[in-house]
Parts: sequence; C-alpha cells; structure tokens
Amino acid sequence: MSDLFEDAVPVPIDFPKPDHRASEDESRFRFRPPRSKDSPRTSSPLKPRIPAPEYKEGMFVEPVENLYIGIGKSVSIFRPEIGMVIEAQAHTCAEAWDHAARESDAVRKTLKYLSKASVGGELFVAHLPIFMVALASNERFQHVLADLMVRKMNLDDEDMTVDA
Repeated sequence: MSDLFEDAVPVPIDFPKPDHRASEDESRFRFRPPRSKDSPRTSSPLKPRIPAPEYKEGMFVEPVENLYIGIGKSVSIFRPEIGMVIEAQAHTCAEAWDHAARESDAVRKTLKYLSKASVGGELFVAHLPIFMVALASNERFQHVLADLMVRKMNLDDEDMTVDA
C-alpha cells in the first residue's frame, strides 16, 4: 500500500496569488471609461422618495383579487383542486391586503406598483395561460414536473423522519 504513493508529486503549500488583470486587454469595449486607481468612487445622487398614494377605502380589493384569480387559474392547469381554493380565497385575501395597505405606507406603495398595468405586463399576463397549457402538454416538461414532484415527496418524507 505504501508504494502506491511513492511516485506522487508533492503539492506546494503556498500557492502563488493569481493576477486577474494580467491578460486584460485595455482596448476592449467598456461600458464606461476606467477610473484611475487614485480617484475615489463616486455615487449618483439619491432620487427623491416617492410618497405613498393616498388611501381610499377598497382601492386594492379589485386588482389584488384579479391577481389571485389569475394565479388560481394558472395553478388549476396542473392542480385543479389547489387552483379552486386559491380562486375561492381571492376576495378574502384581497380584503386583507387592502386592510394592510390602509395601515402601512410601504404596503400601499408596493401594491400600487404591482397593480400599475404596463403594456408589457398586460401582454405577459394575457399569454400566460397559453404558455402554461403548452408546457403542460409537452411530454418532456411532464417528465421534468414528475421528477420534481417525486424529489419533493422524497424531501418531505425525509423531513418527517423523527430522530430518536
């Protein structure tokens, strides 16, 4: 057994520190000109804070409810029973978010940002069910989903074991 390691090359203990800039080409494209090593880093001035929108009773109920309904419809493609529960709870969850928005400026600002419709967002949401159905009907994707579910079940089983 000792003759197995006789021809082994000894590993150096002190590795040289690599110079990551040694092969750097100064002529390559840069997004901004390089700063000199002596100049301090500068930061851009802070943008003024956007105030939270004024709260009006029930202002977030409809958009948040629509969000939950959309999520429920997307989930129901794969798990109809879970999608139905999400859709059934949409109004209750939306009212809870609206109550939180009444109490918190941060929640109000976040919900206002999320409920603000953009052209790209509308296009994405409009096409999401089509993509979900296309993925659900794809045989390769079904195998990937099945593998993920099996792994998740195995992880859940491991979490449920009790150490004595």
